[in-house]
Amino acid sequence: MCQECYRSLICNQDIILPCCLTNRLVVLFFYSGEGSPNKMDQWYQNIKKYAQNNQIRWRQHALSRMLERNITRDEIRSIIEHGEIIEHYPESEPYPGCLIFGYARAKPLHAVITIDTENELVYIVTAYIPDDLHFESDLKTRKRGNNGQ
Repeated sequence: MCQECYRSLICNQDIILPCCLTNRLVVLFFYSGEGSPNKMDQWYQNIKKYAQNNQIRWRQHALSRMLERNITRDEIRSIIEHGEIIEHYPESEPYPGCLIFGYARAKPLHAVITIDTENELVYIVTAYIPDDLHFESDLKTRKRGNNGQ
């Protein structure tokens, strides 16, 4: 998310806004203080729990792209466990999703996933190695004018 969109965060409530870089809706969660769980952290903990319990469904598209890009299932599991959510897609269908960034075996990776909380399943939609054509040097921030991969 760009700095301008980040600055538009409204205190004391959650907001949803389109990022000026990607035009995708981004959810910004307000953290209500000590002892109160952050909603994003709680959502991510569910993703991790489902993945640890092997409640993962691999979309054919993801498996095809992973094979082309030499990305393993273990590497995706690793970034789910140790990575971070860098974009959140609350209105994706049929389930809300996110973009996870992490390193596996010193290789930077992105994975687009969705989560079906009703059936306690994580779906891996696609995975790729971020590049500096689409992302800033941190490999988390999309470059202005690029909608990514």
